[in-house]
Amino acid sequence: MRAGLRGVALRERMRALGARGRRVEAAVELASPLPVDEDPVQRMVIHGAKGRLLDGPDLDPRLVATRAALQAALVLREPGRGDDGAPDRVAVDLVVHGFTPADIDALCADAHTRLGVDDVRLRRGA
Repeated sequence: MRAGLRGVALRERMRALGARGRRVEAAVELASPLPVDEDPVQRMVIHGAKGRLLDGPDLDPRLVATRAALQAALVLREPGRGDDGAPDRVAVDLVVHGFTPADIDALCADAHTRLGVDDVRLRRGA
């Protein structure tokens, strides 16, 4: 929406990109009341493929490149953004799939130092 597309212009752009039917009309309807000058995106969470992280000075500062779903859950737990219990459930799932407690601790420490997440506490045994 930051581009300011509304109405016919948005409809035409979406169709040019391959969108069809009710999805196009729903997007046009949702976009109509949004202010053109306001960007609603606060943060974008992306998981690096096979452990590779996106980084560099040209990236949008809102981009959060995570190493695992646990880090995404920690970022999204910040006040008003996500489910407070999600990091605990993700940590349990990671352990079930072979992660050790030390692996979990390392991901939490990395989320704190690299991603700036203040609260990386997990309820052990959740």
